[in-house]
Amino acid sequence: MQENRAIAIRSGLSWGVALAFCELCFGIVVYILLPFIEDYLEMRSIDQLVPIATVYLAFLFLLIAVYFTCGMMTAKRLTQLPVKSLDIALTGAITGAAAELVRSVVAIPVNLAIILLFPAASAGAHPLLAALGNGAVRLVCGMPLFILFAAVVAGISAYLFSMIFFRPESLTPK
Repeated sequence: MQENRAIAIRSGLSWGVALAFCELCFGIVVYILLPFIEDYLEMRSIDQLVPIATVYLAFLFLLIAVYFTCGMMTAKRLTQLPVKSLDIALTGAITGAAAELVRSVVAIPVNLAIILLFPAASAGAHPLLAALGNGAVRLVCGMPLFILFAAVVAGISAYLFSMIFFRPESLTPK
């Protein structure tokens, strides 16, 4: 079981670094698109929110795809070992949670920087108070929910891939 956890942590950290880089790029794009939100607040035109909504949905899709890939790659690595599919699912969940933990550790400071660098995003409140409030909400609510979501998606993915695609030769029907 220790070997399984080592595989999960190593894989989760490597995928987490990739997600952290994506988070940095996402933060830059959001910072560039923040004037659209300011225009929306002034004009109340929903058309102004389409670019930023598209970026958020694309990033959410990227997160789900990476969590799914975390589970799949964990299942592929573990099917050569004599491990039950349920243990593979648990290891996949650990991989997804580790990847999301690394991303969340980067996402909170990136979000704080965006709010501090673009004070109009704080919608009238003092930028420092808005940044601290947003960071606290992300730390207390957002991070645990995303870690749980990542663990569930990666665990289900690992289980499905271990059962469907990466079965050992002795278990395949003849």
